[in-house]
Amino acid sequence: MLAPLGTLYGLSVRARQARAHPFRPNALVLCVGNLTAGGSGKTPIAMTLARILMARRHKVVFLTRGYRGRLHGPGLRATMASLPDGAFSAPSFLP
Repeated sequence: MLAPLGTLYGLSVRARQARAHPFRPNALVLCVGNLTAGGSGKTPIAMTLARILMARRHKVVFLTRGYRGRLHGPGLRATMASLPDGAFSAPSFLP
């Protein structure tokens, strides 16, 4: 009964993938997270990885949309001083 819908969904995913143009950065990228909402331990894992990498003299940078972020696509670079209070709850204590 749901098989035709599954087939249509699969075709739509393949069409979207065919149009995608992935970004290939010139740096090692580690992604911590998935479709899971808050409470799954992403921030503590990211902080632990950052500490390990910094101890090995790697430069660590965090990219985030922030809590309930709504920006899509390439964003802008901001400093903590240029943002309103509480704009980044968890990232404010990330290394």
